[in-house]
Amino acid sequence: MATPKRARATSSETTRRKKTAEPKTETAVQTPEVTDIEEAIRVRAYQLWERRGHPYGSAMDDWLKAETEIVVFNGARTA
Repeated sequence: MATPKRARATSSETTRRKKTAEPKTETAVQTPEVTDIEEAIRVRAYQLWERRGHPYGSAMDDWLKAETEIVVFNGARTA
């Protein structure tokens, strides 16, 4: 005895049954944009470091001094 054939599903039924995978969206790591103020601080900190003879372990001191000079004396603001 032959088995009866099932009726074929219409295209709309097939579409509803298919599970569509969600498109994978990769989260890009956003790096903050370097502002002109940050660049000025970076350059000034490097100048201070060079002037003092390239001492090891003084990066934070140089950065803070440069930041003070740029932000306070020049009236610049950081975000």
